[in-house]
Amino acid sequence: MGTGDRMREKAPGRDRTALRRTRLPERWRSELGRVDEDTVLLMAGLARLSRTIDEVYRADLHSFGLTYSEYTALHTLRIEGPPYRMSPSRINEALALSSGGVSKTIDRLESAGLVKRTPDPNDGRGVLVALTARGRKLAAKIFDAGLAKYARTIEPLSGPERRQLVESLGKLLDAFEESAVR
Repeated sequence: MGTGDRMREKAPGRDRTALRRTRLPERWRSELGRVDEDTVLLMAGLARLSRTIDEVYRADLHSFGLTYSEYTALHTLRIEGPPYRMSPSRINEALALSSGGVSKTIDRLESAGLVKRTPDPNDGRGVLVALTARGRKLAAKIFDAGLAKYARTIEPLSGPERRQLVESLGKLLDAFEESAVR
């Protein structure tokens, strides 16, 4: 159990079930007044779920000795398919780091023997980052382990519930991304 877990469990007055309800607790309603309960519960639940997923995901990656950015770079190269290489700027489309941040991430992966830089045959000044066989195996191992764990986690949902959730989350993500550019 991590420090964050212990802190959450010991937090005074923390009602761990409050965000699993279909109605706001009475004390919330009296404080918030007339609000759209579904919006409040949905946003609070999504925020908590996001934090929980992030904590679990980062802990899982830490057990493999990688950061989120390092694994994302490996996974991005892996799903690119053969020859498992791309420019640092294309990798950064998935990472969304500064150019220095992506360079440091690639440096750490290269030092670990998981990627290698190669000259770009189409651009004499450019470089490509290529996944090594070791990097590809590690990316696959992490993905497979995570997929098995998360499949067990969402097992309580039926197939149709999962499909509906995927569709609903897609709509919600589109809406949030659209509102972010306004």
